[in-house]
Order: sequence, then structure tokens, then C-alpha cells
Amino acid sequence: MFCKSCGQQMDDFALLCPKCGASTTDQTQAPPPPVYQQPVYQQPVYQQPYQAGAVADVPSGGMKLLSFCIPIVGLILYLTWKDQKPVSAKAMGKAALIGFILGFVLSIAYYIIAFVVIGAASGYSYSDYYSIANFATKFFG
Repeated sequence: MFCKSCGQQMDDFALLCPKCGASTTDQTQAPPPPVYQQPVYQQPVYQQPYQAGAVADVPSGGMKLLSFCIPIVGLILYLTWKDQKPVSAKAMGKAALIGFILGFVLSIAYYIIAFVVIGAASGYSYSDYYSIANFATKFFG
């Protein structure tokens, strides 16, 4: 490109003539070619999967007592809590198992004592109860 004032050759993108200092903006020239810029691509925002807050895994005394007294409840609590609250689930399972075993042992002891007491009170010996045929006649007959 040439300066319109002095005719000096100059750079195509110069704003002033290096010889006379005249401005080149009043001259009609093509604008400088745009500089190619890489488009900015934004990464999608990664969302964390939903995570529930921390669950307190401390077995309560009331739930242990409930599991001990009603072992089926302890079994249900164990099965439902074993993944979320393993410490509490284990405590409920232990209480249910202890309650079931103790209930079974006490019921056997109750029936043995009841037969001995009923047998002693009615005048029959304990050996008479081994005969199934005589069992019903001694109570009902």
C-alpha cells in the first residue's frame, strides 16, 4: 500500500505513514483480515449423583428392646437395614435371635413345669403322661 500524502510505500496494516506521519485511516483500504480464533467450547456441567446425607448408625436401646420382645420385628429391621446401617442391623439381629432363643427355652420350661405341677396337684405321677391314650382320659374323663 502507498501513502496518499507522500507516495511512500508502507505496510498494508500500518496506521501512520513512516515517512510523513499521515494517517492512513482516511484512505480506503480493506480492513485487516480477521484473526481466526478457536471457538470456546464449554464442557457440560457434571452433576454428582444424588447421595443422601450420612445416616447415623447407632443402634437405639428402644429398637433393641422391641427386637428382643418381638423377634420377627428384629428380623425385618435386620433385613431392611443391613445395607444402609450395618451396625444397627447387626444389633437388631442379635437382639431378635436372643429373644427368640430365650422365648423358646422359657416356653419349654413353662410346659414342663406346668405338667409337673398339674400332675402333682391331680395326684398322677409324671410317668403317667407318657401314655398318649391315658392322657386325654386323665384330664377329660
